[in-house]
Amino acid sequence: MKTNGTEIRVYIKEQCPYCQRALQIIRLLLGDADLKVVNLQNDQQTRRQIAKATGHTTMPAIFIGETFIGGCSELEDAIFSGRVRSILLKQSLLEKVIDFIGRYLSRG
Repeated sequence: MKTNGTEIRVYIKEQCPYCQRALQIIRLLLGDADLKVVNLQNDQQTRRQIAKATGHTTMPAIFIGETFIGGCSELEDAIFSGRVRSILLKQSLLEKVIDFIGRYLSRG
């Protein structure tokens, strides 16, 4: 599932409320077309590999293309700081970002 070569990968644990919140935000941003969700509930080895590569030891672990964003809080911070927009602009997804920010901010 890619758009302009960009895949949004979210590594999750099923019952994690932060994982569900991050997925909700991403679905508002891009829908499901660019989203790849990987459940690591029972995959300790992959969780260790992500932690070793990123220094991030909790779930979710969010990547836009090859760029590591972090978890749910870092995703929200990256949205509001413009970092996500900058990454997506490079991938020619400006229209979706602008629409998302408007919808996200109008939710109150």
